[in-house]
Amino acid sequence: SDIDIVIEKGKTVAIVGGSDSAALAAIFMHSYAKKIYVVYRGKKLRAEPVSAEKVYGLDKVEVIHEANVAEIFGEKTVNKIKLDTGKELVVDGVFIEVGHIPLSQIAKGLGVTLDERGFIQVDRDKKTNVSGVFAAGDISNGTSLKQFITSAAEGSIAAQSAYFHVSKSS
Repeated sequence: SDIDIVIEKGKTVAIVGGSDSAALAAIFMHSYAKKIYVVYRGKKLRAEPVSAEKVYGLDKVEVIHEANVAEIFGEKTVNKIKLDTGKELVVDGVFIEVGHIPLSQIAKGLGVTLDERGFIQVDRDKKTNVSGVFAAGDISNGTSLKQFITSAAEGSIAAQSAYFHVSKSS
């Protein structure tokens, strides 16, 4: 079933993470939230430089470095988080933006080789170890940059490779 996310203006939220997904979430939430805490375990955000600079420059955003969320408190809704530094923050919601788990079980079932993190291994033409099977975008290990534009470019390469594969087979 579809899940509708209701974003209510004027709330204080915490975003956990420091890469592109966390930075983009902070930029998006800036229009709605009263205050945004970005909690990141590293010394500086790992997002693309343009996104990281924007997050650091937003007036309602406070980036808390070298910290992790240790506990989330609340009854029916979130009302507070505690960091592993001991600091407590009063928040109305928590958004976890720490990356994505690749859903590659179908590919694995076909005998496609996965890397240690579960991403489909591809060569520069987006070919896998199984003849006629190609992978592109976020599911593959073809790039560490997980963005729409990168996925679209990889999809074009995979489509061309698949076309050449089918052309040779017929």
